[in-house]
Amino acid sequence: MMSHLFDHVRKSMEAIKAHPLITVEQEAIGDPAAPDMIERLEMVTSLYLPQDIKEFYLAADGVTFRYRLRDGLDEATLRSIRENGEQLDFDYSGTLGSIRLLPIQESLLDLHWKPPTTAQDAGTRIDFAGTELSLAELGARTKLLDRYEPVNDAEAIALITDPDPDQWKVLMLDQYLADWQNSRLTDFRTYILAMCATRFTIPSRRRVFSKYRGDKEEMLRWEMLAEEDLLPALFKKA
Repeated sequence: MMSHLFDHVRKSMEAIKAHPLITVEQEAIGDPAAPDMIERLEMVTSLYLPQDIKEFYLAADGVTFRYRLRDGLDEATLRSIRENGEQLDFDYSGTLGSIRLLPIQESLLDLHWKPPTTAQDAGTRIDFAGTELSLAELGARTKLLDRYEPVNDAEAIALITDPDPDQWKVLMLDQYLADWQNSRLTDFRTYILAMCATRFTIPSRRRVFSKYRGDKEEMLRWEMLAEEDLLPALFKKA
């Protein structure tokens, strides 16, 4: 089964691999998830996947892709890349772009991660996207989706699950996955399309989604973004 969104991811990977200044460090596409596995997972978690998420994982149960600038670039080229980059203080000697979409079972069952909520603050009430929740409740609904940060898991993209399959949101976590307050909310489709348009560059997450108490604003939809403005300058010259 081919997913429209997965097809965008695959084409973006091929475009990145064709870039003359890029070296791919890691590439892996998971086998399609079995439909009966997803059904069992939904029964165990009492969560019913939105259709676009389900279709994506039926095409590929997890995607890992990471790249950097190739070695040996001259100083003039490096200076131009830095000056036209998305983040002035970004370290271009390391990973430039990354996506690491977890297998769906690993995401929903929290196999390698739990929300960083302490007993002291678990009961604190917050207004999140117009709904009053405790931090414990928000933490329980938060499931890691894209562990794109390659060094120390300081940032990641998470799903905010909901019993209603039409209400799932996507949120950027930072400060070692403890801070949820500095991200616009979006949906799975918008996140995947935006990351394909930005070629998975790490600074692009902040450029697109960073916003203090972004959860209080209108949800960011793909139709609100200008695709031509998302492509980093490095790829416009390819």
